[in-house]
Amino acid sequence: MNLENAIVFAHQRMLEIGKKREEYHLEPFSIVGTAQDRERGELFIYGYNEYYYLLEYQNYYGLQIVSDTGYFNADDLSQNTTQEFTGDIRIQKLTGKAWSISPDLVQTHPVDFLRITIY
Repeated sequence: MNLENAIVFAHQRMLEIGKKREEYHLEPFSIVGTAQDRERGELFIYGYNEYYYLLEYQNYYGLQIVSDTGYFNADDLSQNTTQEFTGDIRIQKLTGKAWSISPDLVQTHPVDFLRITIY
């Protein structure tokens, strides 16, 4: 999903849960974590009162995203849920694989989301 489609989808989703436009804020959000996070192979987002929509999923490899409401595996798309994440969100390196969030900062590709914060 690209940013423009995610914005349209987010407005529709907020309408579905009963939120008016003045009750939430949309913004692009990118995460690469710290050097220690990348070396450990796990990044964490505390996403309560927020929704995260994964952007351009085809750009990622060797990782999975697990949250209270969603699952995404970049290397096996067969088990993925909708790309909406909220609550505790963990971005994890798949065992034995290289991932798009390389520990080498020169090659690091951030994971991009559209973040919706509810007031």
